Amino acid sequence: MRDRRRAEMPDTAMAHPPHTAHPGAGRGRAAAAGILAGAAALGLGELIAACSARWTSPVTAVAEAFVDRVPRPVKDFGIRTFGGDDNTIQVVDASGVEAWSRMSKDDVARRLAARIAAALA
Repeated sequence: MRDRRRAEMPDTAMAHPPHTAHPGAGRGRAAAAGILAGAAALGLGELIAACSARWTSPVTAVAEAFVDRVPRPVKDFGIRTFGGDDNTIQVVDASGVEAWSRMSKDDVARRLAARIAAALA
């Protein structure tokens, strides 16, 4: 009787086989969607901060909050190891290495942004 009942019932596992052609494909899409959502949120936050004199960039606000909570010996170690606000930069690309003179992080960011914009133009 058990065999006959089983023969009358369709085998749903065979009627609807699982999609195993690309296991983990959904994870890749979810990861990409998460990265895009995070980038969009940061971009919007930066745009709002740029348009308002009262608001601070979300990245800057988080960095300042983090630095404020770091113990003083860790801050001192970071300054000794990585230096202060001024940096000497070496840009490496397909054409070789370009050494930039010592400049502030803001100047580095502006110069690097201009270089990227020129490369994309």
